[in-house]
Amino acid sequence: TKTIGYSGFLVYQDIKDLDSSGKKSSNLRNMRLMGNATYGINAQVYTYGGLNLSKYYGSGFVEDALDAGIGYQAGIGLKIHKRAQLEIEYLTLLNEGSQKGVNFDAQSKGMMIRLNTPLFM
Repeated sequence: TKTIGYSGFLVYQDIKDLDSSGKKSSNLRNMRLMGNATYGINAQVYTYGGLNLSKYYGSGFVEDALDAGIGYQAGIGLKIHKRAQLEIEYLTLLNEGSQKGVNFDAQSKGMMIRLNTPLFM
């Protein structure tokens, strides 16, 4: 059955950042709140798209210079069990900042594969 709905997620990521010798060089993290509109194609497959609010945490530069930003995501999901969904998503994170009077934009984008296990149903 075709249905329209919504979803929301709070995501925490610890980002591995290695120096040239292979040691972790910084403590970079991202916290993201996402909201999506969903459309169920059938009982097993759905599409979604929405906005996210993201903030990077870590070194002094990241904490001090980079502001929270708004991005977007879109994807397709497959219900593989009543409490598990596999999703393939295109995601962008758009942040701005200022360092020593110079304004800059920071953009992260790419594909993500995610396994969701909902707490509430």
